Amino acid sequence: SVSLMNTTTLVASTGEGVFLWDFVNDVLQPGGFLADPHSLVYRQSENKFYGFYPDRMALELHRPNTVCQFDGDTGLTNLDGGAFRGTQEMWSWTNPKTQHFNYVSLSGDSIFLSASGGDCLKKLNMKTNEIEWTLGGHANMFDFTDITGNNMGTKMGDTTFLPWSHQHKFQHLDDQYVSLLDNNINPDQDFIEKPWGKSSRMVVVKIDQEQLTAQTVFSYPMGDRARSYGGTDILPSGNLLGSSYVDWVFPAMEDYQYHQNIWEVSPEGEVVWRVAFKGLNPMEPENFQDPYPHHFQAIGSKNHDTMPSGWNIYNVEKSYPSPVVTRPCIIAWEGSSRLQFIPFNTIRSQEDYPGVAYLVGESSKEQLASAEFYFHKSWLPRPVQFELPDALQSQPVSLVVANHWGDVTVVNIGLVSQLKACSPKDQYRRFYPKYG
Repeated sequence: SVSLMNTTTLVASTGEGVFLWDFVNDVLQPGGFLADPHSLVYRQSENKFYGFYPDRMALELHRPNTVCQFDGDTGLTNLDGGAFRGTQEMWSWTNPKTQHFNYVSLSGDSIFLSASGGDCLKKLNMKTNEIEWTLGGHANMFDFTDITGNNMGTKMGDTTFLPWSHQHKFQHLDDQYVSLLDNNINPDQDFIEKPWGKSSRMVVVKIDQEQLTAQTVFSYPMGDRARSYGGTDILPSGNLLGSSYVDWVFPAMEDYQYHQNIWEVSPEGEVVWRVAFKGLNPMEPENFQDPYPHHFQAIGSKNHDTMPSGWNIYNVEKSYPSPVVTRPCIIAWEGSSRLQFIPFNTIRSQEDYPGVAYLVGESSKEQLASAEFYFHKSWLPRPVQFELPDALQSQPVSLVVANHWGDVTVVNIGLVSQLKACSPKDQYRRFYPKYG
């Protein structure tokens, strides 16, 4: 798996260990420890990684079942020998049932576990080690409504009637939104016939944690049948980013000759762009006509999953060299006018990182106003507003937005009086959390 530590550094958890890659300067460094490759994320405020412990369940049986913290400097956990054993500084938890965890996400004292073997997302309180709720699968606690408006209640039947099956990267985006890649296979690794067909799909679910209600608000069947891997992330533009591999390759068909796809899709389900990876038939590399399977199964092995071959992507991440800022606009607020914009950090993260914004004179470079704020960790929209003193109306100004790593974006506004009024409805972004 891959995730991002900051604007320039990618974390890769592999079978050979954890690596940190400064992709701006192309410097690769070993992290000095081993974690299960399914998922490893970082929290800078704690200097800790979170992921799955590389025990026999994870590495030999491919069923990670223990989640833990890894020290950000040493990679040690409280499950290792030595100084960290049994200390209160580090945390770990083992699921009493084997459910094949494949992703972790964080919010405060809660960790969210994507359990593909249970077709669900679990919210675990790290202070009490108690599961607060389960969304999906046979242990589902939410009154669920699917994308068609069909209410399924809380009790879910066999795999055929589950809203998603054997998902990957089921993650907490916000206390009101979660997302996943629905691989749509049953325990026998067969694809399930659903109203949209048998393909895998990108999914966003809106939840109410107090009322325990959930509703699918975005569903995009990609046309690919991916038995594993993938995810669904919301981008600053409001579009959604995902990936999927194929079950069969058809070299002679223009649109089906690829092993792997990366998708960016609008909230309306239109493909904005696609990156497709073309490969060779591993059994007959010179055969460019006949269809061939993009998978294999090692009969008699401890890992009975049907595995992909050729080009494959476990998960994709997008980053920006500096914060993304929407075009400022004017909004009426309690009898006065305010300047409003929406900032997005350079990366998606596991906590909200601080930011600061300034209004400066374009000519004088004098600071005229400032505002401190927090970037939303998952790139959901969080508007920031400036009060507008009269002095700002008569001179050209620039908006300067910076994150705590020192990455800066400058937006030349000109005269504030010439800015357009903010639209009452965002025409690009559909997934707005409620604040306050």
